[in-house]
Amino acid sequence: MRILAWDTSSKTGAVVAFELDGTRLEIKSEWTLNVEAVHSEQLLWAIDQILKSVRWSINEIDAFGVGTGPGSFTGLRIGLTTARTMADRLEKPLVGVSSLAGLLWGATRIFSATHPSANPLIIAATDAAKGEVFASMARPSDWGAEPLEEAAVSPEVLVSKIEKALLDDSDLQYLTVGSGTLIYPEEWERLPQDRRIQADLPMMHAVQGRYLAERVTQKYLSEGGESALEVKPRYLRASAAELKLEKGLLPPGPTRG
Repeated sequence: MRILAWDTSSKTGAVVAFELDGTRLEIKSEWTLNVEAVHSEQLLWAIDQILKSVRWSINEIDAFGVGTGPGSFTGLRIGLTTARTMADRLEKPLVGVSSLAGLLWGATRIFSATHPSANPLIIAATDAAKGEVFASMARPSDWGAEPLEEAAVSPEVLVSKIEKALLDDSDLQYLTVGSGTLIYPEEWERLPQDRRIQADLPMMHAVQGRYLAERVTQKYLSEGGESALEVKPRYLRASAAELKLEKGLLPPGPTRG
């Protein structure tokens, strides 16, 4: 089974082509998109190039996968629209997975491979703008339990939640990943630095294609794919236009002159 998946929820995009044989996943090719370019200029080009690199035609794809956010409104619209259009036109299933969970899963997989007996709190946070971060956290032992909580919160609130977890368990260490951990340094410095794990993980602040492929595979094997129009973006909060509408700053419908 041939699957093509991508994530455009942040400035660093990922595209991956992989095969699924039963439960065995084999990565054929993965690309990281140029962080300096907008996804509308790069995504279709990258899809074309990755298909050429594995010598597949678009008609040979059996299913598509896409990161559904949370993240950039513009990036998500580009990634979701492209995925839904291709899946719909080719009548193939589409598997939507959380971009934030993909980031957190990648950090967990990399860390667990080098520290198999450790069970730290891993926090994934991405820049949500407007003084907030999109955040989720889990320990390696948490995966496979209930769906992980995700939220758009202020860095103060997130750091307070981490502080509480560290107070509840005096032996607990923590690891932070994602672009949201590089901003608001005064908040992150509130946490005990002697319990912070310093890990130089490759591409630790962005969703990587191979871990996106694993998340798509996990969801496909457990739930199957969906029809293209059933896959929705995970915004976690209302858009600026929706907030203006709620406050009465925009007309509720088309105006007439």
